[in-house]
Amino acid sequence: MSPKLKSLFFPALLAFVSQTASANQTTTGIAARQEWIAPDAVAVVDLARPRALLDQLAGNQLASILNANRDTLVRQDMVKKDHTQEDSEAEKVKDARLMREYVGLLRTHALGSFRSLLEGISRDPAMFLWLGAEANRKARPNKNLARAIIENFTLGPDTCTESDIREASRAFTGWFVLRSKLRYIDREHDDGGEQILGQQGNFSGEDALRIILEHPAPSRRLTLKLYRWLIDEVEQPHDALILPLAESFAADYDVSRLVETMLRSNLFFSDAAYRRRIKCPVEFAAGIVKALDGMVSTTELAKDTAALGRNLYHPPTVNGWAGGIGGFDNHANQLGNHCALLHQLSESLTAFAHDLKRDRLLDKVLLMTISEFGRTVKENGRRGTGHGAAAPILMVGGRLKNRLVGTHPILTDLDQDALKFHTDFRRIYATVLEKWLGFGSRKVLNEEYQPLDILDV
Repeated sequence: MSPKLKSLFFPALLAFVSQTASANQTTTGIAARQEWIAPDAVAVVDLARPRALLDQLAGNQLASILNANRDTLVRQDMVKKDHTQEDSEAEKVKDARLMREYVGLLRTHALGSFRSLLEGISRDPAMFLWLGAEANRKARPNKNLARAIIENFTLGPDTCTESDIREASRAFTGWFVLRSKLRYIDREHDDGGEQILGQQGNFSGEDALRIILEHPAPSRRLTLKLYRWLIDEVEQPHDALILPLAESFAADYDVSRLVETMLRSNLFFSDAAYRRRIKCPVEFAAGIVKALDGMVSTTELAKDTAALGRNLYHPPTVNGWAGGIGGFDNHANQLGNHCALLHQLSESLTAFAHDLKRDRLLDKVLLMTISEFGRTVKENGRRGTGHGAAAPILMVGGRLKNRLVGTHPILTDLDQDALKFHTDFRRIYATVLEKWLGFGSRKVLNEEYQPLDILDV
């Protein structure tokens, strides 16, 4: 195999198109621990300990990747892909058994019919709970499930109207999650007739899915997703490349056949597909372990990948994880961690300043903290903290003048979706260098910056 193929993101997927691979072929030398499961097994876990169970489920999912033989690697990769697109969050579902069954659903249909997968998701209690759609009454249709199916999983937000979502939600009325079971109550179904994507009739949820999949947008959108997943997530492919695949896919929504077509293509082996994907933390970690034939605790490995931004069973949104170059620096779902760190910082600075003051050393110390630039306002809708254009700087010391430099940010007055900063941070550096350390700041900053009037020295 050429070096390029070895470094491709999906080298093991070649086994899928090779009909000579033996079903009895042994796996790599990775030793399995008791906490691991076989690729298609169901974990036996303690349902009375939900937090520990979720940790074990995440470990089990990693174990299924690490222990997979060549015949199951494609299915594992497609489960990861489906788990990225149609996701449920454990914190909202609050039932680890339902989460386990949900992943089982993805595993069953990962390389099967997307139509069957969509039908399964539309009848999965974990998905209903995650979306807050556990009650779908005739008098009060819940639009969350219909919106997720139409905007996130199939058509996309630019293809449908709010009326389509509202009418589709009426087709799904009558479904409730009661005691972790999905139940249908006939009297709660709205049989007054709906109009979805131009078709009119007395529709059920199954009818709504049929109408949605008859539209040309889902097949094209899903083909694009698979193209990005398997070949190139950097450049947008030409319509001439995608449309024939999408038209063929729309005939039966056979995921396996579409994946095979892409992996057999000359494009997959070409220079155009070389180094065009970025591994997510799970893929990166699992690849290292498999390459070194390592033996690790997959539960601990799942915690490590969570620290890197890919917390299995805890996606940031219903869309799952962004992935790609745009999602490489993805600190999503970090609101709780961010608040905890700020609280820890506040208490630490307060205690440190108190001790300095007690020992009469506060006038001799100047402490400065600067955080990573905050996420833009638009990106912050994903409940994360990351890169933006403005951040607060805190200073502690006995020679500081008690004042707030600048103004509070205005969320409606933005600069390309980012907060407008008031003070160039290099002016603060110049202040510390010149007024506190007595050192010429130009030698460090390469330019002249006016110090701030914040120190009484």
